[in-house]
Parts: sequence; structure tokens; C-alpha cells
Amino acid sequence: MGDQTLAAEFRVAAQEELLHAMDFAARLAACGVAVRPPAVPGLAGGGTREDILRAAIATEVAAVDLYESAVSACATCGDNESRQLF
Repeated sequence: MGDQTLAAEFRVAAQEELLHAMDFAARLAACGVAVRPPAVPGLAGGGTREDILRAAIATEVAAVDLYESAVSACATCGDNESRQLF
């Protein structure tokens, strides 16, 4: 897979994540929670494809862990509408 193909795939994934974040922020706002964008650490430039993929996988694993916790919390309090976002 070439660098341009990999970059295109990351752009698509980032766009999908942005849409999910917007849905999540809208749900928080509907629940009366003040929505603020989180601080996002800067990405280090360069590196090999393997370095980039390793960082992307680590980020995704952390996100899945967070989503699983959120699903559990929503289920516990009976908030099925929010649970469906995860």
C-alpha cells in the first residue's frame, strides 16, 4: 500500500470519527452538558508507516475501551439513546 493510499484511508477514517464526535456532542448538549472540544495532542511528523499505524492502533484501542465503558454506564442508568451512540 502506497503512502497516498494510506493517507486517503486515514482521511476517510478521520471524517467518520468527526461525524461520530458531532453526534456525541449533540447528544451531550441535548442532555444539558456544556460541550467543549477536548485538548488533542499534536501529532509527531514523519515516521515510518509502521510507526503511524502503531500510533493509530493504540489510539483506536483506547477509544474502544472508552466506548465500552460508556456503553456500560449508559446501560446501568437506562440511557439507551446515548448508549446507541457508542
